[in-house]
Amino acid sequence: MDKGELPMTAPDPDTRALYTRLQELLGSEHAETLMTHLPAEPGTEMATKSDIAVLDARFDRLEEFLVARFDRVDHRFEQVDQRLEHVDLRLEHVDLRLEHVDQRMAGMETRMDRLDGRFGTIDDRMYGLHDVIRDQLKTYTITMVGGMTALTAIFATLLTIVT
Repeated sequence: MDKGELPMTAPDPDTRALYTRLQELLGSEHAETLMTHLPAEPGTEMATKSDIAVLDARFDRLEEFLVARFDRVDHRFEQVDQRLEHVDLRLEHVDLRLEHVDQRMAGMETRMDRLDGRFGTIDDRMYGLHDVIRDQLKTYTITMVGGMTALTAIFATLLTIVT
């Protein structure tokens, strides 16, 4: 940058006048250094220590708010964890009951298998009884037919003798 040239691209008249006066008092090099630390646009305010203190206080309040908020979230997570532990206990109880039911079902299956075997035996015995009854019925029928035939023959013979 040339000596005497303002280190800004579009200075307003007040800024140019300030730079000129600073050159007279401090010299060009110091004037340029000071001007580079001033806001580039007119009307732009620089932050003061009180501005930073206000921001610091706001950040402190924000931090307090966030800590309180996270504490509430942590508390809710603890409640959810407690509920999940309760649910786990209940599920373990249900598992135990289901194991008991499974054991009872296995016992019932064994009993049902035994009953099925007994029904099979009864079924076989019924078929055997059916065969015995059929054979006896045949014998009874043949005996009855034979007896009726014999009686018919006796009556026919008596009728022929009496007549």
